[in-house]
Amino acid sequence: MQNKSRPNAKHPNGQTKGIATTRHSTIPTQNQRILSALQSGQSLTAYDMHQMGIMGCNARICELRQAGHNIVCIMERTRNQFGQTVKRGRYWLMPEGRA
Repeated sequence: MQNKSRPNAKHPNGQTKGIATTRHSTIPTQNQRILSALQSGQSLTAYDMHQMGIMGCNARICELRQAGHNIVCIMERTRNQFGQTVKRGRYWLMPEGRA
């Protein structure tokens, strides 16, 4: 149990109180995962990104665009599980020099 009266009390995870440590992860960020897929020539839909563990896909695409990546969205018609025709966006990375 943590003793709050001691200034150097240890947290349960072993950190010393008041000292922030940085953890480095080898897991790619959500933006890195999206960019890697797009750079390999794949196109992605929101469903594809959800399957990759990315829930805020619109925000991630916006961040990548703000970072200078030329990502376009093409709307396509498809049928959903109820047989209805719906539209969904498919994201592509445009090659350098193309607008």
